[in-house]
Amino acid sequence: MTSIPPTVAASVASVASVVRLLETLTTIDSGASFPGAVLPRLAEVIECDELTYSEVGPAGATRRLDHAVHERREPVTGRHRLTLTMALPGRCLAGITLRRTARGFTTVERQLLEVLRGPLLAGLARAHADGPATPSPV
Repeated sequence: MTSIPPTVAASVASVASVVRLLETLTTIDSGASFPGAVLPRLAEVIECDELTYSEVGPAGATRRLDHAVHERREPVTGRHRLTLTMALPGRCLAGITLRRTARGFTTVERQLLEVLRGPLLAGLARAHADGPATPSPV
């Protein structure tokens, strides 16, 4: 039996993580469920210690959800952050911040998050589909 080289196995696992995130984005049916469904999947795609979802609605209403990837007693205070912002005109401005303490984010991780902007924005728009709005990247 032939074994799979470690780099190929890692690549397959990475692709599988992205596919799970994309599948999750197609099942979200409300704005309230978006962060709880997306943050754990995004943490599988881009290694981090903590993610934060923040949203500001049209009337200035805000909400925030923190997701710790590993159980911790205190929040991650590391200086390494990667943030993606998304806007749904007339509905909300949302941001997802990934944090980790061990090392900075690579160019590839930054590019991957940028590639995922479109599907994340489409999922956010679908989750907030209770009124007319057009997704636009920020």
